[in-house]
Amino acid sequence: MTERHMKPGRAALGRAALGRAALGLALSAVLAACSAHASASPREAVPPGRYLVCPSLAGICTGVTPKYEPAELLMSGDGSLYAKDLTWSGWGTATATGHGTAEANNCQPDCATGTVSAHPVTIVLRRPVRWQADMVYSRVSFSIPALRDQQTWATGLIPRPAPSVSLSASG
Repeated sequence: MTERHMKPGRAALGRAALGRAALGLALSAVLAACSAHASASPREAVPPGRYLVCPSLAGICTGVTPKYEPAELLMSGDGSLYAKDLTWSGWGTATATGHGTAEANNCQPDCATGTVSAHPVTIVLRRPVRWQADMVYSRVSFSIPALRDQQTWATGLIPRPAPSVSLSASG
């Protein structure tokens, strides 16, 4: 039946149905393309910032903003040991491993005038726990074979708000 032979209003209804069908097909194609793109790279599937780590591995994470795949991490409370040029594998999983360079200050005769030396370091992050809307690694181990140094931290790695200071006015 052609539009000329249809009752009034049917031609418009037929065009509307065809329009909805075409829109449905177009929407299906767009959704298929988006899901194919999202599954193309697992790295893109995990939104940035979802898994984080405290930038101070020595467990000083009060009032500090955690980082996403950081290139540098402080590894001591006094600043005499830190990691730089870190590259990560397994980020966003239960275990992330970083490789980079540890800069170690021997603090002889004191840290201000000590000698800094560079050594390969491996850092392993484990046990992500919920923190606000993100996950934060709650256990950290590192190894610097050249210095025969290795440590593990399991406390102080979950960011805490900085303590608030309340000043009362006395009169």
